[in-house]
Amino acid sequence: MNSVMPIDATYDVSLLVLSYAVAVIASYTALQLAGFIAKVDGKTAGMWVAAGGTSLGFGIWTMHFVGMLALKMRLPFTYDVLTTILSLLIGIAAAVLALWITSRKQTDFLKIASSGTLLGAG
Repeated sequence: MNSVMPIDATYDVSLLVLSYAVAVIASYTALQLAGFIAKVDGKTAGMWVAAGGTSLGFGIWTMHFVGMLALKMRLPFTYDVLTTILSLLIGIAAAVLALWITSRKQTDFLKIASSGTLLGAG
């Protein structure tokens, strides 16, 4: 029977717990910031979208990265700094764009579904 994970691979449980905690805190923060968007207009709303999207994008990226670091294998591997930074920026951009789409005054199912798909792809 083939296994996806090598037999000698393990997970650091403390990093998995940290990954979960980061996801919860980032999501809570982004939702709190998103609440301000509905109360303001214009430039101020754009600033709240940027803040909430950055918080959400950074949190999701951090949760995934910490989760990847939790996997312990005997094989050596490294992360390229530029690729890692690019992945962070893509995650933040996707979260900002998704939050901007859903923060419009009139939101329908298509906008919510497209912003969720965009965020997942990012």
